[in-house]
Amino acid sequence: GPAWLHEIAMVDYDFLSDNGQGWERDVRLLAELLKPEQRRRVALCLHGWYDALGAYCFDAQTKQLKNEWVAFGLTRKVQLTQDELRRRMQIARSLGFRVLLYFGDGLAADSGVPGYRDDWAYRSPDGKPITGWQGPDTYGTTYLRNPAHPEVYQWYLDYCDALLKAYGAEF
Repeated sequence: GPAWLHEIAMVDYDFLSDNGQGWERDVRLLAELLKPEQRRRVALCLHGWYDALGAYCFDAQTKQLKNEWVAFGLTRKVQLTQDELRRRMQIARSLGFRVLLYFGDGLAADSGVPGYRDDWAYRSPDGKPITGWQGPDTYGTTYLRNPAHPEVYQWYLDYCDALLKAYGAEF
């Protein structure tokens, strides 16, 4: 990885703590505790910012990210917009921290959300789909996608492109 990556001494993941209010409070408190020259050694990652595992606010038809959505729809119900996500990242960057935005969740896809494709599931030798993460941000059983499936491969390329277009300058 790049040289700055090897200088990271602390990584923090925020899963929209305190119903989405924890990020800004914690970033500002951390800035009070660390000297400005120390902050570049801290990587702060927004996690759980998306609408659902496997969807990640991506509209495959338009190949763009949604402009607004609800994160943790079953539990915390945090209303987010692209502008709000950018604002959160900009706060941390303006204070001198490295900012990371969680990219997908490996190959996990939530079977309980619109757009789930069972034919994209990675399967064991006996034909059963491989299960993945289950948590407060999932609606149904989570299965792993098959990265060798051409449509899965293309979906991730399109998703990455949309993510970079929407937020690349912030992280």
